Amino acid sequence: MDWKPSPLATHVETVFDPQDAGPGSLLIEHFNDPYEAVLDDDGDLALYAAAHGYLRNLSADAHLGSQLPRLVKDQWIPALDPAAAAGTVTPYFGWLPFEDHEGGHTFAGPRGSFRFRSASDHMAVLFASDRISPRHYTGSGFALALAMHIRKDAGSLKASFTGLAAGLPYAHFREHPISAAALSTFENVFRKRSLYRDEAVEAMARAANMARVVVRSIRIAASEQEWWIERRGVGVRTVAVGAEGGGGVDVPYAVTMLSVGGKAAPEATHTITHVSPLVTHAADPRVFDADPSSHGGRPVRPTRDEQARPPRRPVGLDESRRPASIFAVGKEQGPLQYPADAPIVKVMPCPRFVQSDDGLDAKRPRPVDLAGLNGPPIRNDDASAIQAFFHGRDLVQRIEAYGWTNPAAYFRLTAPEIKIFYRSGVSPGPGGDGRTVNARVIPEGWRREEMGMPPNAQRPALQIHLAAADLRRRERKVWTHGGPPAPAIPFGLAADRRWMWHEFGHVLLVASTGELEFRFAHSPGDAMAAIVADPDSKLPAKLRGATFPFVFLPRRHDRCAHHGWSWSGTLHAALAQVPEALHPRRKGYASEQILSSSLFRLYRCIGGDTHQRDAPATPDADERRRASHYVLYLIMQAMQLMGDARIQATSTPAMFVHWLRQADLQPGAWTAAFPPLVFRRVGGTLSKVIRWAFEAQGLYGSGDGPGSPEPVDIYIEDGRATKDDAMDDRTDYGPGSYVPVSLHWQARDDAAAGDAPRWQADPATGIIWRDGDGKVEVRVGNRGSTTANDVAVRLWYQEWLANTPPPSWRPGGAGWTPCQLTGDALQAIPSGPPSDAGSFTFDFAPGPGVYLLFAQATCADDRANTDPALSLACSYVDTPLVDLVANDNNLGLRVVAI
Repeated sequence: MDWKPSPLATHVETVFDPQDAGPGSLLIEHFNDPYEAVLDDDGDLALYAAAHGYLRNLSADAHLGSQLPRLVKDQWIPALDPAAAAGTVTPYFGWLPFEDHEGGHTFAGPRGSFRFRSASDHMAVLFASDRISPRHYTGSGFALALAMHIRKDAGSLKASFTGLAAGLPYAHFREHPISAAALSTFENVFRKRSLYRDEAVEAMARAANMARVVVRSIRIAASEQEWWIERRGVGVRTVAVGAEGGGGVDVPYAVTMLSVGGKAAPEATHTITHVSPLVTHAADPRVFDADPSSHGGRPVRPTRDEQARPPRRPVGLDESRRPASIFAVGKEQGPLQYPADAPIVKVMPCPRFVQSDDGLDAKRPRPVDLAGLNGPPIRNDDASAIQAFFHGRDLVQRIEAYGWTNPAAYFRLTAPEIKIFYRSGVSPGPGGDGRTVNARVIPEGWRREEMGMPPNAQRPALQIHLAAADLRRRERKVWTHGGPPAPAIPFGLAADRRWMWHEFGHVLLVASTGELEFRFAHSPGDAMAAIVADPDSKLPAKLRGATFPFVFLPRRHDRCAHHGWSWSGTLHAALAQVPEALHPRRKGYASEQILSSSLFRLYRCIGGDTHQRDAPATPDADERRRASHYVLYLIMQAMQLMGDARIQATSTPAMFVHWLRQADLQPGAWTAAFPPLVFRRVGGTLSKVIRWAFEAQGLYGSGDGPGSPEPVDIYIEDGRATKDDAMDDRTDYGPGSYVPVSLHWQARDDAAAGDAPRWQADPATGIIWRDGDGKVEVRVGNRGSTTANDVAVRLWYQEWLANTPPPSWRPGGAGWTPCQLTGDALQAIPSGPPSDAGSFTFDFAPGPGVYLLFAQATCADDRANTDPALSLACSYVDTPLVDLVANDNNLGLRVVAI
């Protein structure tokens, strides 16, 4: 195809390592101008060929090609041609083979390229990386990653590409990449056994004070005289846990060692460059389905509120619980595991901390007997175990509902096994005795003595260790005369749904990428906690931004970019400036709040602020749940698309935004069933608002404040304010932005009153109905800094019949009547608000009735999501108008009564 993407419709991010002259990572995006290829079939070779064709065209483009480093243009891209003759290109860089349907491998190395298939869509994520031989990949992190969306169109099979991400070699690894000459000169050094099992690995373990180390990835560089090998692996140290004499627990540690040798130095030197723990911190029984603060609508502190006397105690802990089914109907006892037949979540015995667990099989899930349990009491070991099970089950049920019909398939890098230790210590650190308000996630360790992905049975399970929610009060059972005193039992941390979801964020991240933390922030856990809890929360507006209002942590998800909580500002600067070569990076708790503020804004933009039509103070819980479920799906899917971090790490927030947008492009018709409700969305509607949610938090900018829009960003003005008053954010985002508003519809019979919801077009500056002369005027503004050329506007109308819901948008405007344009078909829209200079006038004179006017503004540099040129699902699948208009400022809607 003749593909010439407009430079104004592309985004390029190059991140330079401050300790090196070259770039460390590269992101290229052109969502507004996709590259399309016609496929003969959807076999692996056909996908490799299409991807190589895309890369060749990208390299040949005058603008985008100039952004590619010479190594990528001259060596990597030619090496990826599946039709290249042997010996004509380097064999040391290549496509990672696709995983088979069981996730197995026929090659040594990290997880490979992979596919997602459903009834309505097909997506592939292709990775290309360093290798020593065609079947032996190194996991260096120097790689290309690109997503391919595949669909049938008019009898043809088409593949669409919208960008790539790359991790680039630095220092010696860039200057001296793998070559046949080097491998031959230092043959003994680069043999498989030498790389993964020789005395260097033993030295690595000794220097790091560990019994053994499993090498999981390597980086290789070699000149004719010298070689460099960086090994990254996992070792184990035993850390004390529990009371004195309580024994210890094996804690995995990340270890990095650089080895240097050569002809002049037969004895290699080994230097440990990094060691860090691979752990993270942040009848029917009655359970906390929401944390008590969210349930009661005010901050609840466990001890403080229980000690208050009625009526000063408006809500106590027990009043926040509700009955919940744990076992199948008619069953009162059994192990706490889910699903029952092939368990993923297991609540494990904790004999070091729970006296009643002594004698239980430590390898089997903890049993519980609900008969006569009567509650159980809040400070009770059964209560804590049941609470952990309840939230763990919720995680697995959501994974299944969001599209992974076999939830175990989500766990690509770990075993599909989550062991929750409901009463435990947090080690390493001062909480090993369990007297702490904290939790941790820990992998059980890699078991095979070589780099690569072990068989499913040998992949590590994940452990969640939960300490206490409150240290100031414990309870004992009533003492029985003559018996020993009962142990004092604290309030279990599993009661806090939000904290559990913070830990689940780590679980999902390591299951998808093999790493417990993002490179650019601590984790997605704070965001997921806030988004899960918000739809049913009764907290007042001023407390809505508190991420952990019950088991208190001073973290928030409504941070203001002007106060330093900006992706380009003060509080992210320390993490952003850590060189990629020094991975793993520091914890990044401040950056996690920047991330949670960005993602919570996204949730609010797509429905999380919706209230009942006639009751602004009453949230529309179902619409908020719909928004919550979809954003959680996007986060989960984006982490899956990132792939094995040993191949190509997502090192910047812009790269994560790229994968979020790719996740939204994937589903044709997405559903999530939580009987009796089914939540639906159509893919492709959110790409622009995803970008804006992060732009508002400082991405694509500089300094403490919001970022910049794309160079061309045309819009039809709606009724939103330019400031986010709901969260007391005084930032002025200007017209055409996506400031969150309620996404409710007005009543059909109220159309004549003119009191339209704010997501609909402004009647004075957006879509102007001139009743006197039978005309409609559509005005277009431009948020960008560059004039938008050749802007076209179309207008359709459809009658809104009585006693019917609002009609949806149908492909090509089926069922809608186009309005006749009376002026210039193409116009230039300068930067700035709508004016007469960007006005399009249409004839509109139907008979009496209530009508919907739907306007679309589009141009080559900023296409509407409904523009067929983008091939988005929302351009060929029936889509609710509110999902289209509220999330794309190129679109406008007005309801008029004649």
